[in-house]
Amino acid sequence: MTVSVTVIITSYNSSKFIHKTIMSIVDQSLKPNKIIIIDDNSNDIEILDKVVNDIKKNNFKNIELI
Repeated sequence: MTVSVTVIITSYNSSKFIHKTIMSIVDQSLKPNKIIIIDDNSNDIEILDKVVNDIKKNNFKNIELI
């Protein structure tokens, strides 16, 4: 049996926690196929976007910031 996992993270002004959150998900024994981060009109969206792009380049390709 093949298991497909998508993780959805909600975010509001959480840029200082998001990197650790994403890396914790990626480091699980059952890797997600996709990670979706939904931003709720944060004040720190630029920082969040940078963190997501850095992770996308280095660790996990299938991550999306909405």
